[in-house]
Order: sequence, then C-alpha cells, then structure tokens
Amino acid sequence: MVKLISGLYYLKQGQKKSAIERLEEADRLGSTNPNLYYNLGLAYLEVGEKEKALENAHKAYAAGFPLPGLMNRLKRAGAWRDAPPKPTPKAAQ
Repeated sequence: MVKLISGLYYLKQGQKKSAIERLEEADRLGSTNPNLYYNLGLAYLEVGEKEKALENAHKAYAAGFPLPGLMNRLKRAGAWRDAPPKPTPKAAQ
C-alpha cells in the first residue's frame, strides 16, 4: 500500500517516471487494487506508452474500477480497444 500511495503522490507532482517506478513495485508486490492499475495506466499514458496504459486500463476495469477517465483518454488518443474475450474452459468430457 505504501508503494501505491507514494506512486500516487509522484503522479500528482508530475514526476511520472518516479510514479511508474513506485506503482510497478506495488504491482510486483502482488497488489490487485484496481486503483493501482488505473493510475499506472494514467502514468503510462502520460509518458506515451499507450499499450501499457491500455493493458492496465483493462485490468482496472475488469477489477471493477468505476471511473471512465482512463478509457476516455485512451479513446481520444486513438488507443482504446475492448479487452479480448477470456478463453472459455473446454467442456469436461
């Protein structure tokens, strides 16, 4: 949680690379907080890494994040695509 909070702080301060470092650390430590993925997506978008931003947006929205801001920004940047469908398990035989 500390890495997430410090990442959010750096993002608000405009220190995008430091924010990404902290948020990636939180991700590596196993955080599954949708807020982490949303803000990591915003940070990636700010530095022009649209594919990483999209990947994190999909994680955030799949985990129930309610705000459409990241999706809207990705759409404006021409980078939004719906998440690929999850594979369905084969029927037991």
